[in-house]
Amino acid sequence: MDAIYALVFAAGGLATMVDGDCPTGCLRRDDAAPALSFQLSEARFQGEPAGVEIMARRDLAVAFGPFQPMLAASTTEDGAAWVGAGLRWEARLGRLVTEASFAPGLYVAGDGPRIGTTLEFRSGLAAGWDFGPATVSVSLDHRSNGGLSDTNPGLETVGLRVTIPLD
Repeated sequence: MDAIYALVFAAGGLATMVDGDCPTGCLRRDDAAPALSFQLSEARFQGEPAGVEIMARRDLAVAFGPFQPMLAASTTEDGAAWVGAGLRWEARLGRLVTEASFAPGLYVAGDGPRIGTTLEFRSGLAAGWDFGPATVSVSLDHRSNGGLSDTNPGLETVGLRVTIPLD
């Protein structure tokens, strides 16, 4: 699972960019809908439950082609923390919303799982329903150091996310 989420992010975003954005500028800067997300997840380390994680994310009011910058931070009940910045890509079909994201960040294990290095990449997938005032999604993500260290067991989360538009 190490690279699958990141590959979905790259393939989906690039396909959308080539199909919809390149005629007017592939990575053209444009306005985007800012949003704030809150997520409650179960962290899993090597297939076993590793505690509860909460995450907050801010989607910025700008996009570059199909990619929207985001800032995120999470913490677990055992003191592990991650903070990062990256890009998200979203596809909508009516009220159905799908998303892929990729963000490098800094990880501190606290009393949580030791997953290799301070630099950890977080890639994720989510699918949800836009209810109008908020979107509710089920999310999956994977964190690893991408092989920067010999120790790279990774950490997964499975969660429920609520996203609130800010405009």
